[in-house]
Amino acid sequence: MDPSQSWISRRRAFGLLPCGALLLAVACEHSATPTNPNAAAPSASGAAVFSAQASIGDLQHTLDSGAARVRIRLVRDSLVADRIVIERARRMSADEEVEGRVTAVATGPGADTLTLDVGGLKVVLDSTTRLRGQHEWGDDDEHDGRSGLAEFTTRLTMALGAGRRPFVEARRKPPAAPQAPGDGSFTAATIRLDAADEAPELELNVDSANFSTNGSPPPDGWITVLGLAIEIRSTTTIKADLPRASGVMEFSDTVLSADTVAGTATLAGGTLLRLVAGSEIESAHGVGIASLADVAADLAAGKSVLAHGRGLLVTASPRTFDVIEVVFHLGT
Repeated sequence: MDPSQSWISRRRAFGLLPCGALLLAVACEHSATPTNPNAAAPSASGAAVFSAQASIGDLQHTLDSGAARVRIRLVRDSLVADRIVIERARRMSADEEVEGRVTAVATGPGADTLTLDVGGLKVVLDSTTRLRGQHEWGDDDEHDGRSGLAEFTTRLTMALGAGRRPFVEARRKPPAAPQAPGDGSFTAATIRLDAADEAPELELNVDSANFSTNGSPPPDGWITVLGLAIEIRSTTTIKADLPRASGVMEFSDTVLSADTVAGTATLAGGTLLRLVAGSEIESAHGVGIASLADVAADLAAGKSVLAHGRGLLVTASPRTFDVIEVVFHLGT
């Protein structure tokens, strides 16, 4: 299996990730003119703009106008929003998603339940849930049915017993209308087990019923989903996706080398990543690899480092990306 497919399937198992979703960088400057004729047009400053800064008032106005899709990243081990992205309207038909680390497993006669480090959220798995996980059955293997579920939850239980907190992404088809704020039910149509250790995230359709402000901050307000009252604070970054810019693609592979002077990383397949103005390295709030220098140090120590993320394709040969967002983590 092509390593890039693991990123695509892990982050958008049912369709390619839209370039605007989860884009952390407001702008990405290019030292060379992109060869892709469909590349995003630069702004007056020469930077290609992928998302715009927004405020809690913008979020309220959006939800007062109707339902919207939001993606919420939490500060780890809390119900405080680190970032909220107001996604484009077309995302509302895409699968809803919950990502987090498993803290407990409960088995039952008809279904099993996972507890996540997302405020204790319960995710139900039944015999119809598709079970995926490259680190469990092979890169392109997929299981379902009761026997597959039993194996899946047994492996999770063993991992918990060994002191691990396995990271999963659970997906479901969106309901016809946004789920009531106090309704904590989430039955996964698909669940994927992965080696990532990122901050918890939720991507759901919401409306004005899910949002409230606080007359005596902090916090400034709450967005309540799946029975979880998530705080919106002055430290919360709020962004709004802009119309899609073509030329943005996913990448995922092992890192071969890192040049801290040039600000680049070379992947096993020969892909060159350029960290430019506006690039962001996610480090799960200080847990993990937070800089290119960290990557270089880990490689020098003989450790395996993986990179996955999104960037603007600058040249096809050699394959070069100006990075929008990247997560570096140690391989297994």
